[in-house]
Amino acid sequence: MQEKTDFLFELYTEEIPAFYQINLIREWKTKLPQKLQENLIPFESMEVSGTSRRVYVIIKNIAVLQTLISEEIKGPPRDLCFKDEKPTTALNGFAARAGVAVESVEFREIDNKSYACATSMRGGKRSIEVLPAIFEAMILEQKFPKSMRWADRSMSYARPIISYMALMGKNHEKFNGGIWETFLPKETTAPVLYEENVIIKVEEPSAYKKSLLAHNIVVNADERKELILKQLSKVAVQGGYSVIENDHLVDEVNFLVESPAVISGTFDAGFLTLPASVILSEMEKHQRYFGVTDAEGKLSNHFLVVTNGDISQKESVDNIRKGNEKVLRARLSDGAYFFKEDKKCSLASRVEKLSAIIFHEGMGTMFDKKNRLNQIARTLIKLSKKDFSSYLSKVDQCADLLKADLTTLLVKEFEHLQGEIGSIYAADDGVDREIALAIFEHYLPRNQNDLFPQTPLGVLFSMADKIDNIFSGFALGKEPTSSQDPLALRRQTLYLIDILIKEKIHLSFHALTESIQNFYSAEKGMNSRISAEKIWDFISGRLATIFEKEGFDKKLVRAGIISGGDDIYNIFLKLTALKDFKSDPDFSAMMVAFKRMYNILNEFQKKEKGYKLPHSVTESLLAKAEERDFHARAGAFQGLTSSIDPSLDSYKNIFKFIAESKAVIDHFFDNVMVMDSNPAVRDNRLCIIEKMVLPMKKLLDIAYLQ
Repeated sequence: MQEKTDFLFELYTEEIPAFYQINLIREWKTKLPQKLQENLIPFESMEVSGTSRRVYVIIKNIAVLQTLISEEIKGPPRDLCFKDEKPTTALNGFAARAGVAVESVEFREIDNKSYACATSMRGGKRSIEVLPAIFEAMILEQKFPKSMRWADRSMSYARPIISYMALMGKNHEKFNGGIWETFLPKETTAPVLYEENVIIKVEEPSAYKKSLLAHNIVVNADERKELILKQLSKVAVQGGYSVIENDHLVDEVNFLVESPAVISGTFDAGFLTLPASVILSEMEKHQRYFGVTDAEGKLSNHFLVVTNGDISQKESVDNIRKGNEKVLRARLSDGAYFFKEDKKCSLASRVEKLSAIIFHEGMGTMFDKKNRLNQIARTLIKLSKKDFSSYLSKVDQCADLLKADLTTLLVKEFEHLQGEIGSIYAADDGVDREIALAIFEHYLPRNQNDLFPQTPLGVLFSMADKIDNIFSGFALGKEPTSSQDPLALRRQTLYLIDILIKEKIHLSFHALTESIQNFYSAEKGMNSRISAEKIWDFISGRLATIFEKEGFDKKLVRAGIISGGDDIYNIFLKLTALKDFKSDPDFSAMMVAFKRMYNILNEFQKKEKGYKLPHSVTESLLAKAEERDFHARAGAFQGLTSSIDPSLDSYKNIFKFIAESKAVIDHFFDNVMVMDSNPAVRDNRLCIIEKMVLPMKKLLDIAYLQ
């Protein structure tokens, strides 16, 4: 029976940015088990976690020895293995690669030809001999947004590596070779920073977390996060308020501390006259504090700080509290000054200042952009099959104010509040409520978990803004590549698609392009007018990605998109209707049948170039019941698809009709010879097939069907 034990690896570094370390741990959880499997090292379970300064791996019941396996290896053909009855370089090289003597190579018949073959043994080494290379690969392959070099080392990492610990069972191991020659192994792990002289001895892997916990270090990220949430809730309840939820902040703070403790602080209630978003931004973005609300749900002048270390001493707690209150007071004072200065003039008076802010080099200023947004919004009102017409009178003022807050001091300080600040200032100025809301909503959604615009005016300008961003990017030649997307056009496109679908908006993309492409002309610094087809290919590619992630067959998705026109919501309805039929065996069989009919027509046209089939079927030539039934079915199919009401039910009815056509089509091909010796009969039957195929081509591109 294979001997097993537990294994611990800890990599100790200088403090690494929170989300660098979070991504590293996530990737190691996936990649490390794969590498162990590839290297024939069985194990029972694995725990990967850490803090900002350490990542650790505990492997339960890891095999002391690699699994030993035999592999059959095929080599060069026999005629290349010998020359003058002596082994050639090819044979010697194959034997060396297989790890066997030349005399042990066998020759076997494979596909009527003799090849050199050998049985090679792989594995069987001590796992501890293989693990150093595995962990070296994990470290060197890890990618960070930014890396650094230190001392005279050639390798780079997010932050300098200080030491490592490797513990196989109760034996502390020294890794040899590669990067390990420059790092000393430790039999102790470092404590929190304020206890540099404390030694934490780890006797065995299972004792690792307990050993650190004895010094108040909660090394497991999930356990530490749970502790932070409990402490936040406890302190909030004691103070009579509620913590404002912020998952992103919790995750970040979790990787700023190793020994979490929560204390509360206060700021001058006079600052509550500032917009709540400004106060929370000062606390959350700059200081990593948690805001709280009072019993009425209003923002309180209290805040919570997650600190690192022992808070049992009142004097220490008071010092920490006073220090944080002092810093926050300075930050809020800056915010109050910016707010006061901003309010000296109205939002409308700021519009002209947009001329001083560049949108993109070559695409003019933000003043130019707000003018384009006005024109695009008007175009959308005209072209979309959703009634926005009642908002036409508000378009000019809304377009003017959308970007005006970019000139404010608060937005210059808190860029992520653009739109929100403008909405607040507009409301304070007495601007129409729908316009004020649209100023905020036209940026939505900003990320995957964000809200969508809720008002018609917000929806209208959210689409306009994203359309302008996409068209501007392509006009400047900055469209996404496989490795780069400098203007985040993929994200903008996905959100535009989401809005069109969510709001059930029918819109012809090519009609839109025709109407607005003159806004992106050579006078703006571009070489030529934008390519509508290029942008549509990109947008439809994003649409395909959405449906493929939903589990749709790629060919079926492509077939639906390519033949689906340029109305994104209409394509969505069609592909959604397909969900009910993608697993129906009759429908699948009909896809094959349509491909067969399509190929019959194609082959005939290739053979008889320029030959014209009759426009209509001659019923007197329908000698068999099967072709009469087929003709009737084709006629019904044409009628069903002649004027499709773009609705989910309409497409479902059409696809149901297709599935129910299987018996009729089968009987036709089983009992009727299409390519009859009589040309008139042949052409008549081909005409029926064509009248079945043509409506189908409007639904799905038959060339992509199975």
